Amino acid sequence: MSGYEYRIWDMKDSSCKLGRTKENLAPYRKLWDKIFADPEGFADYYFQEVCKKNIIIGVYDADTLIGMAYANPYQVVDSKASCVKESYYIVGVSVDEAYRKQGIMHEMMQKLMLYIQDQGCEFVFLMPENEQYYTSLGFENIYKTKTITFDTADFEFDMPIDPTVKLLHLSRLPREEWQLLADGINKELSKRFRYYVNRNGDALQAMLMEHQCQKGDVAIVYDEEMVRGLFAYGLDCKHMYIERLELFDVDCGEMLAKVIVRVAGFMKCEAASVTMDAQAAERFCEAFHGNCMIETGHGIMACSLQKDKFCINDMKNISFFDEIV
Repeated sequence: MSGYEYRIWDMKDSSCKLGRTKENLAPYRKLWDKIFADPEGFADYYFQEVCKKNIIIGVYDADTLIGMAYANPYQVVDSKASCVKESYYIVGVSVDEAYRKQGIMHEMMQKLMLYIQDQGCEFVFLMPENEQYYTSLGFENIYKTKTITFDTADFEFDMPIDPTVKLLHLSRLPREEWQLLADGINKELSKRFRYYVNRNGDALQAMLMEHQCQKGDVAIVYDEEMVRGLFAYGLDCKHMYIERLELFDVDCGEMLAKVIVRVAGFMKCEAASVTMDAQAAERFCEAFHGNCMIETGHGIMACSLQKDKFCINDMKNISFFDEIV
């Protein structure tokens, strides 16, 4: 691996901000488009918005970018300790195909994690494509997901829903009400989980922008004027992808399922996939009466960077990390 240069861009470094231009990011976007099959709208959003605040590590062979990874900053609530921990969600870990099987990705990850560790961060997390690879870096499973897929033709879009149930899209909710909504979400999550990503107005804004660029929105479901759950969705051709499904009452699973079917029908989708917390998935799946396919999702893995201060075992089975960017 001699001759390869590892460069870290941190947006907390004021000198870095001057260099994080569209022109300087162009090689990263080019490699991203080459390796990942993300919709163009999502990639545009990521490089225009998320790259304003994250850490990027790039691996160079002379002046050619051959590898990269991104660390997006997140606040994670520890409800037991009543505190918020600064953390990073690592994404886009990749090496150009011509340079693989040389250990470049492993060394790149080690350098990125050491850099974050030196900032005092206690842990990082990611959604693995290959769990075995990240286990070798010290990552452990902390959160499991399931993906439920169904054909919309199997359901009536006008299936009955209790008249007390209302659907409101975040894009239509006045901005001054977002923090109140975020506080309510945090309160509900704290009842079931010790660790979860902190919600605030900025987090909701990022969630909305991420899905609007994929022709979607964030849907909030009310019953008798109380928030019972929410989900974000995006479209890819005739397929709707539902993420960040937050179910605040397991008994409301069927209600949310009916709302999702109705939204999919309104969007004229042929199929829909729901990625959600594995513990709630089986109950949620019952609403489809067997007319669906359920698969194990990628889940979330985390790695402790300050092992004398933080134990990953404390996060297992009591964490909620819905799909994030």
